[in-house]
Amino acid sequence: MIKINENDYGTISVEDNVLSNLIYEEIQKMSPYMFVCTKQGKSIVGVYKLASEKFIHPVEIDRRSEGVSIKFYVIVKFGESIKSLSNIIFDRIEEIFDMFSLDKPTMITMHVKGIYSKQISPRNSEIVRRYDSETDTTR
Repeated sequence: MIKINENDYGTISVEDNVLSNLIYEEIQKMSPYMFVCTKQGKSIVGVYKLASEKFIHPVEIDRRSEGVSIKFYVIVKFGESIKSLSNIIFDRIEEIFDMFSLDKPTMITMHVKGIYSKQISPRNSEIVRRYDSETDTTR
């Protein structure tokens, strides 16, 4: 849970699940060009559940002392620019954090697990955007 505001009347906070769902929805808006997948590169369609019926979320939010780090896995359509797609998603994630007046995440990581055209070709690429906590700019 990320605290937004704390005062004499109580604390306002945002659950990690809320942020995960908002980020997931932004990735889903890019569905003609890329879609989310599991850590192993298997596409996620519809409802995703484990055998134990626990909800699997494709967006991982990790809170540490340095700040919040976000990680997600995608498969990209052949011919699309991974750099431009990642910049669009990273900017949208920043907007989500700005909407709640939260500090920017310290790191956003997009793992490209495959490229698809007729079939999915496995890949293992990682695109990372890091933020400097003091100046709040992209490195």
